[in-house]
Amino acid sequence: MGRQLGHQLQAQEGVTRHFRNFCGSALLLAAVNAHAQLRGEPAAVAAAEKLLADVGGRDIWANARTFYAEERVFLSSGEVAQLLVWRDLESGARRIERRTPSGSLYREWIAEGEGWEERDGVKTALNEHALAAERFGLRQEPYAIYRRLALRDPGLRFELRDPRSLYVYDRDERLLCWFLLDGKGALVSWGNFYEGAINQHYYGPLVDVGDVNLPKWGVSTTGSF
Repeated sequence: MGRQLGHQLQAQEGVTRHFRNFCGSALLLAAVNAHAQLRGEPAAVAAAEKLLADVGGRDIWANARTFYAEERVFLSSGEVAQLLVWRDLESGARRIERRTPSGSLYREWIAEGEGWEERDGVKTALNEHALAAERFGLRQEPYAIYRRLALRDPGLRFELRDPRSLYVYDRDERLLCWFLLDGKGALVSWGNFYEGAINQHYYGPLVDVGDVNLPKWGVSTTGSF
């Protein structure tokens, strides 16, 4: 099992509305397909490989099965919530628990064939449409992309539309997400389409949070959780 970080990162001043301050991670082990080839023009694949190296490298993400993070979330309501997230990088399942200082508690479970959310003790099952949207959303997350990239999943295709815009497509050519990069190829932003709307996040500098490197903070353009 990977180590868990014992200190808490401090949020960068001047960031408002909604951002996450990552303070821990844990990774377990899996297997690597070293001979598979990534799809895309050489410049696009090189940009993807550079992104992967920056967030911790091929070995750690290829060997990851589960990912656990503790975050501070600055909600649009003004409250600062504690967020615990467990991700199964193999099955795509995710569990969330979010608690605010005022005592509000939100829980969520997403897995293949089932999903529910619970707000202050009231549990509601997700309907088929909502579950499908959440499941696809999890396939679009950076963590899922990093792992598939590390495993050299031939189902991924990378397209560099300009030197700073890296688009990622799935095996069926459905757009998964895009990464915006700075002039040196470092991560600046990640975005996707969620139920037809743009979901864009901008990030601070990468920092060591244990097994991997993740942004010190992130801000959503919608200010939503």
